[in-house]
Amino acid sequence: MRILGDSHITEADIIATNIATEALTEKLKTFQLTDNMRTLANNTLIDFTFEGTPPTMDFVALCGTSFTDTAVIELSYSDTDINSPEATITLTKFSTLNQIFFLDTAISKKYWRLSISDASLATLFIGYLYVGKYFQVPAVAFGHAPALELFSTPSVTLTGQGYGGKTYNAMPVDFTMYFDYDELVEYLAILQEKQDIDPVLLVEYENSYELVLYRPKYGSLVNTTNPYPMLEDPLVYQLAARLEERF
Repeated sequence: MRILGDSHITEADIIATNIATEALTEKLKTFQLTDNMRTLANNTLIDFTFEGTPPTMDFVALCGTSFTDTAVIELSYSDTDINSPEATITLTKFSTLNQIFFLDTAISKKYWRLSISDASLATLFIGYLYVGKYFQVPAVAFGHAPALELFSTPSVTLTGQGYGGKTYNAMPVDFTMYFDYDELVEYLAILQEKQDIDPVLLVEYENSYELVLYRPKYGSLVNTTNPYPMLEDPLVYQLAARLEERF
């Protein structure tokens, strides 16, 4: 299990091609997926630049996209000039259900470029750009508990007719993790940064299963109280968590 909770996109300056106004790139920094950046064509270049010390990245995730299986996405990077990159790699999709790409090694560079095209579409949209380092959960209790929750508001009339408002469905996950001390500190730091508001991406299985019920989940870690063992306890720390999807 992996938790993608270390996004640095808000620290970057972003420009993109084939969009109506440059202000649309700010939508890639906001985690509400419906407030997305839309292009004027079926391809775009997205450049993001970090001032100062650039963060280390080992994944890129494009959340809330319109992409199909025919999409081609390339990542370039450089410390000096993105138009003369040190390398350009075609990203291998970990999952087409949420566009997550894991890099073979962690990289720290100033200039980055995503080249995206999808011949099956007339235009593209992207809700949120997630870049950073993932947290590798060392051990997860068997079995964690995925579920389907319906958030509609059903009612029944006095004569037995059903009615109500259909809103959205979500797939929460309850799970228990085991850490050593340093791993526990790293996980709690994610919780303190996200504050049950900002999203993470939860990858339940490290094999890429193209199954909608086990897709990577985009949502919030909602445990507001997170008790952990006393120092006198054994060196393995146990902590329960719950992820609820957000959109």
